Parts: sequence; C-alpha cells; structure tokens
Amino acid sequence: MGNIFNYESPIMCFLKKLWQLIILSFLWVICSLPILTFGVATCALFSSINKLLVKGEGYTTEVFFSALKENFKQMTLIWSGIVLLLLLFDFNASYMNHIASQGSMMGEIHLLFRIQSGILLIYFFWSCAYVARFKDRLKSILINCGILMISQLKTTLLIFFILVTSLLNIWVMPFSIFIVPAVAVWVINFKTEKIFYKCMTSE
Repeated sequence: MGNIFNYESPIMCFLKKLWQLIILSFLWVICSLPILTFGVATCALFSSINKLLVKGEGYTTEVFFSALKENFKQMTLIWSGIVLLLLLFDFNASYMNHIASQGSMMGEIHLLFRIQSGILLIYFFWSCAYVARFKDRLKSILINCGILMISQLKTTLLIFFILVTSLLNIWVMPFSIFIVPAVAVWVINFKTEKIFYKCMTSE
C-alpha cells in the first residue's frame, strides 16, 4: 500500500502529470483571453509540455510564464500576421457567400477561403512547436515551418485531426477546456519532437 503512495510510483507519476496538464490548460485559457496573446500562450504551452512532461524539468507555473516571456515578441508578430490573414479570408469568404446566395457560381469560391483559413491555423501550430523548440530568426521560422508543414504531410494531417477532435470535445463538454488543450498539444509535441530530432541528427 505504501508503494502506491510513493512519489515515484506509477500512480503518483500519472496523477502528477494529470495535475500538470490541468494547470497548464488553465494557464493557457487565462492567457489566451486577450486574443493578441493567444499565439504566445499556445507557444508557451508547447514549451511547457516539452520541459515538464517530456524532460521532467522545473515547476509548472514558473516554466509556463518563463516561456511566455521568452517567446512573446516573435509569437506575437507571427500571430498578429495570422490574425490579419484570417480576417481577410473571412471577409472574402463572407462576401463570396453573399454572392453565392444570389445565385452566382463565383460565390462558391468562399469554400476556398475557408480552406485557406484552416491551412493557416495548422501552419500556426507548426510555428508554435518550432519556436518553442528552436531559437531562430523570424524569416527562417516562417520559411522552415512552411517547409515542414508540406514535407511532413502525415503530421500536418494529424494536427488537423487533433484540432478538430479537440474543438468538438470542448463543444460537447465545455468543462473539458481545462484538460483538452494541454493533452492535444502533448500529442502534437510528441510527433513534432520526433521530426525535429530527425532533422537535427541528419544535419
């Protein structure tokens, strides 16, 4: 019985990771409320998952806010650009949808803008994983993430699947927002880390 409550026992390790996932999801939700900080909060979640759950380093809140501060400038710039493009795509999609409602075949192009928005969001998650892992110039980040998204198509599709299932889960069970984000990023991080390691060892 004493072994079960031993801090190093499998059950205690599981409970510790579960608690960290809940705390990280909570911190992510709070820090994502201002839409401008959604990008850096997501990047901080990637960085924290990698350090806390993969490497077992540091304390939850300390690691999260340290990553938030460290990546604030780059991820705010990247996220701001993505938000502007998403707004542009949404405006075009809404306009084309209006044209489609009037019977014009040209209006069907609105689907293309919706698809572009989805691709852009997947690119955003690639950039979060990249910035959380590497120190690089903004131009290199943008180029490398584009290359990774295209060259690692299976992982890109997996990210899409995880995002869709996570959103559906939260929509059906709203309270799951305090666990699902960290779990989703943990799974994505597992895949991207393997790719990053392969890229580094092949250089």
